[in-house]
Amino acid sequence: MNKITSGGKLAIKMKDGNELDISEFKGYCEEKDLAGRHFSGNCTWEYDLTKEDGVMETYQGIYYMHGHADGDWGTEFSDFSFVSNEELKAHEDKQPRLYSLVVEGSCSDVEGLFIATEAEVEAAIGRTIHCEGTSEVLHEDNIEELSNDQELISKLQTTFKGNTISGYNPIY
Repeated sequence: MNKITSGGKLAIKMKDGNELDISEFKGYCEEKDLAGRHFSGNCTWEYDLTKEDGVMETYQGIYYMHGHADGDWGTEFSDFSFVSNEELKAHEDKQPRLYSLVVEGSCSDVEGLFIATEAEVEAAIGRTIHCEGTSEVLHEDNIEELSNDQELISKLQTTFKGNTISGYNPIY
C-alpha cells in the first residue's frame, strides 16, 4: 500500500525511470471546485492515473489524497499547503468490475454476469447458493473478473439498469 510520507509526498515511478510526486498530476477535488474562489477546509483529491502514458503500468490506478487546504485560485489552485496527511490509497477495490459466475451443481449449473466491487465479491465467497432443492457453496474459483474498464461498466449499468447483466448475481 502506498503512503504519503510526513512531507506529504508520494513518488510515482515513470516509464523513463524518473519518479514524480503525485501532486504533479492534475488532481480533482470536488469540495474545492464547488467552493468558488477561496477554499479552506478538508479536501480529498482524486488523481486518475489509469490512462497516464508516462506512468509505469504497476502504478497506473486511481489515487486519493486527503488533507487540509487553504488558498485562492484563478485558473489553477495556488497558495496550497497541507495541514495534515492521511494515507494515500489506490481504490481499485472500490471500483466496480465486470464478473462472470459459473457454479457447477449436482442438479444444474448456476451462471451469471454481474458488476460488483472486489470487496463485494470477497464478501460473497462462502455464501450458499440454493438451486432446485440443492445448495452449493460459492468458491473463489467460481468467479472470474472479465473487465475493469470503467467506461464499459458504466454503459452496462445504464443499459441493464443495475449491476445484474444476466443470470444469477451472488452479491444480492
